[in-house]
Formats: sequence, C-alpha cells, structure tokens
Amino acid sequence: MALATAIKISGVNHLTDARYCAGMHVDMLGFCLEETSPRFLSPDLYRDITGWISGIDLVAEFSTSNTSTIQEALKLYPGITHVECEELERLLPLRGKNLGLIYKTSIDRLMHQQELFEKLKDQNITLHFTSQYNILNIDYQNFILNASSYSSIYLGFGIKAENAKRLSQMPGVKGLVLDAGDEIKPGLRDFEQLADILESLEEE
Repeated sequence: MALATAIKISGVNHLTDARYCAGMHVDMLGFCLEETSPRFLSPDLYRDITGWISGIDLVAEFSTSNTSTIQEALKLYPGITHVECEELERLLPLRGKNLGLIYKTSIDRLMHQQELFEKLKDQNITLHFTSQYNILNIDYQNFILNASSYSSIYLGFGIKAENAKRLSQMPGVKGLVLDAGDEIKPGLRDFEQLADILESLEEE
C-alpha cells in the first residue's frame, strides 16, 4: 500500500530501520555523514545497509560541515541522491551537481530572517522545517503556504499518529520528516511510534 504523502526518515543508522521503512514505501532515507554526530554512519555500515534496499532516495545529512567537507564525504557514500544541511550557504555551491538539495532550518528562524528567505528564490531547494514548538499555529500554517510558492516544504515537527494524515493534507506541505530510532540490540527495534505514524498514512 502507498502512503498518503512523501516521507523522509532522518538519522537511519541500522538495517532494521532501513528495511522496515523500505517495506512501508517511504520516499527518502537520511544518513548522517558528519563524524561529530552521535548518529554518524560509517561508509562500511552505509554500504551494508543500502545493499539491502532499492528504489528509495538516499539523503546525506550534515549539520554545519563546509561545502568541501561535504563533497569529500560524498565520494565515500555511493548512491546518494540528496544532500541536507542546516547551513544554506554550504548548500548553494552544490547546485548543478545532480543532487537534490534540502535546507533543514527552524521555521522560526526563517520567518524572522526575510533576507535569508529571499535567497531561496529560484534555487530549487527543498525546505525541511523544524521547530522547538510541537504544534502548528496559524502563523506557521500561513508561512508554510507562502513559502511553498518558492520551495517544496517538508514538515518535521508536531507529527503524531493522530494528526499525521491531516498534516499531510495541509496546504503547502509536500511531505513529512520522521526520525529513525536506535536498536535495542542488533536486529531488535521498538517500532511502535514510527509504525503508528506510517500506518496512519497508509492508503488502499
């Protein structure tokens, strides 16, 4: 069965999540390639995981790495289709490299820095919105609708099984971003929260 909207899973670091999400027909799997992150995925483990899955876009996730560091890292991770970074200036030089670009940013930051928002015009960069608040107020909803005229919008906060279907249908939202989890032990993972959300989005 298909899902009601596009789904990106962030921070995948083991095969259990990757295979489960592939079976649920998510669109993108994100892997942290920044060595300072606790969710960093080594090139060898990345190859082990991605060797078992197919038909899914693979996203290289960075926080503040500079552009040259990103480019060097990508050489070690075959099959990457997208790059996500929390610094817009690190993404812009990657245009024209046959990669989808995702700018992960707090919606509050972008709402209050209009000059940053203006840089997104005609850049074909997807926005992944986060927030310290876990609810979508009317100001957020209006901003998302406006921002969607410049970029594709993926929502990465305030998502629960009870509201996922409604959020997926919100004007301006192209997809949802969910976080992967850690294994309890090799091959054993509690999927309850992630599964509840994905199952709520299943369509016949």
